[in-house]
Amino acid sequence: MGFPPIVSALVSLLVALSWIFSGTVRPTKGWKVHCFFVISVTFALSLFLSMNLGAEESLPSTIHSDGKVLLNREWGRRRALLVSTSYGKMAVYVHPSAAPAEGSGVRISGALFDFGRADRSGDFDEYLYWKSKGAVKKMIPLKLKVTSRPEGIYRWRNFLERKIKQDLPELMSGYMLALTLGIRDKKLAEKHRKAGTIHLLAVSGFHVGILAAAAGLFLKGEKSSYC
Repeated sequence: MGFPPIVSALVSLLVALSWIFSGTVRPTKGWKVHCFFVISVTFALSLFLSMNLGAEESLPSTIHSDGKVLLNREWGRRRALLVSTSYGKMAVYVHPSAAPAEGSGVRISGALFDFGRADRSGDFDEYLYWKSKGAVKKMIPLKLKVTSRPEGIYRWRNFLERKIKQDLPELMSGYMLALTLGIRDKKLAEKHRKAGTIHLLAVSGFHVGILAAAAGLFLKGEKSSYC
């Protein structure tokens, strides 16, 4: 269940104070003002984040909405989808044959459920995983219909994923998917986890995207200088 928001904020305040005093050799002029500012901001931000993280949105037990598939990942024998709807982002588990491609427009209806929590420390926590993706509820779909095909970046992303899987050996395709698209192959990730080298898969499509964006801005600037 965790601590109440006010308790979490007070703990954060005490931690901030301990860092300030342990890292201060000699007080300087005006240190009280700076100290008050730091602990005030720390307390306010901690309270705000704790209240928002612990707040559960009031949603109906079943919904019907148009949406878009933002994420499509392997999830055991099923596929896990992150679907944006008019009620927020939903985590949807479906059979692989019924999983729309990323970027697809969909019309979906289904029942909403709370995410499961880890029983022990170190176990997979469904709640924390999907909350980090922005999902508000887990959804069991009753109807799922594709209304539009992927376009733009989603179309090229899906094309690149298919080409990598089809044209490269299994091991190499796993690394390429992690590097270019941020998609972790389950078997490959498990091998690295056992070997303690899971960080090698941390260089993902996000990092490549940053480099690509920087390169794009640089090239755009170079082009402008010649115009």
